[in-house]
Amino acid sequence: MRKSLLLLFLLLLFLTGHSQNLVPNPSFEDTVACPSGVDQVYNATGWSAYRQSPDYFNSCAPASSNGVSVPANIWGFQSPSTGNAYAGFGTFSTLASYREYIGIQLSQPLIVGQHYFVSFFVSRAVSPNPYINVATNKIGIRLSMVPYSFSSPAPVDNFSHFYSDSIITDTANWVQIAGTFIADSSYEYISIGNFFNDSLTSYVSFDSVSTVSYYYVDDIYLAVDTELGDNILPMTKNDIVKIFPNPAKDHITIIGDKINKFSIYDSEGNLRISSIISFTPFNINISDLEKGMYFISVQTERENIIRK
Repeated sequence: MRKSLLLLFLLLLFLTGHSQNLVPNPSFEDTVACPSGVDQVYNATGWSAYRQSPDYFNSCAPASSNGVSVPANIWGFQSPSTGNAYAGFGTFSTLASYREYIGIQLSQPLIVGQHYFVSFFVSRAVSPNPYINVATNKIGIRLSMVPYSFSSPAPVDNFSHFYSDSIITDTANWVQIAGTFIADSSYEYISIGNFFNDSLTSYVSFDSVSTVSYYYVDDIYLAVDTELGDNILPMTKNDIVKIFPNPAKDHITIIGDKINKFSIYDSEGNLRISSIISFTPFNINISDLEKGMYFISVQTERENIIRK
């Protein structure tokens, strides 16, 4: 018992405050009502269409009638990254310039000059009707001072605060898009989609008839870099490891360079999970852990750092 208390005391010496996700309802679990058809992202509490008609999918919707349940729905088949719901939007069409965006008001405005970390997960949908089997790049986030809507949509003007330049083709797994940016205004709203025009969007069509690229989206995370505390582990000026989200429910993601191994301990110092890391982003499934406080040890080429 004394050894356990000593270990806990030493671990607490390293602890800092929790991060705060500024995106409300980040995994679309909170509902105004179960979706009864397509074009109903507004049924996810706080979210709305910022351009055209994005969709909302939830397991509470009947699987056989309206096409917006999970995992099977009108646009394809995918289980949520976490929880029971996700949203979806079109990023490109070979027939016409078409974009769909989802958006929400942040829990508090961003701070000018502050570094922020953003992360979200997407998975490409495939459907034989209406011919969805195209993949694109340029999926990202845009911040604004005002909200947008179907009647007053966010622009397609080749600007995004952060986006992926890789064409995302995976239909079986959730692919993480993550990075940092510096706020140049006190933004209050975030939107997600492809904000670039057709000439700057690269795409791959996987058959001769498909015309639309469509993606599911889940687990959206935006937080101040210096506020992450438990989630940012500086090792040198140019070498940073990020661990998020915190608190976590089903998974933890580690991003960084020169990481060799991670271990998770419970509050009594018992090893619960451990693994070698050969690449990042590295996702850790923690759904089998009981609710409570845990400590994660990240071993790099230089040192070992512990955080709550």
